[in-house]
Amino acid sequence: MTRTACFLLVVAFALVSGGCATTPATPETLATAEVRGTAPADLKAQLGDAGFADLWNVDVTWSPIDDAVGYEVQRHDSSQADDLWSTVSEDTLSSEATSATDRYVGYDATLWYRVRAVLDASNATPWSSSWRVEIPKGDVLYEVEGTAASASITMSTASGTEQADIDLPLTTKSGEVGLCLTNPIQHPYISAQNKGRTGTVTCRITVRGVVESENTSSGAYAIATCSS
Repeated sequence: MTRTACFLLVVAFALVSGGCATTPATPETLATAEVRGTAPADLKAQLGDAGFADLWNVDVTWSPIDDAVGYEVQRHDSSQADDLWSTVSEDTLSSEATSATDRYVGYDATLWYRVRAVLDASNATPWSSSWRVEIPKGDVLYEVEGTAASASITMSTASGTEQADIDLPLTTKSGEVGLCLTNPIQHPYISAQNKGRTGTVTCRITVRGVVESENTSSGAYAIATCSS
């Protein structure tokens, strides 16, 4: 048998931003803009489909403000300082805008988004309340092995929870040990229950080449559980 390996296809790509018919007034800097009015309401941020390799699209929407001449959208990565926010779009969005798409490169991240309306060259509304988005983990390798002859397994996949009865070790139809999921999932999980009265069962979860969880149980109908 050969051990399963996870491969990530790296694709060269370029993101080209389109032009706008008009350019709305923009505060010179975020720090100098005076705050007045009410922040845009109904902010939502949703994770869209993955793009090339580890590129993710996050769709941000909000309700418009009547006297806005434009909008600014920012993102915060929880791995950074609390007060560090980055602008999603280089230019202020138009007064008719009610959505923006952020393109984030990476895995296993918690992102926060917020929006505010630009009222004129020196005034803007307060920032809206923020909305959280979870970026899934990368390639996940599930492994189940042990001295027991067989086990019942339950695992999370991109399509939901799946169950199966297997002979140990967990092996693909092509004879590779372990099951590699190339579609990222947010919370990898696998459990294995010994179907016999003797022996051990071991589960293991490896994410992007790093073992994140491993457990072993022994005895009759013993259960080993791994999560990441």
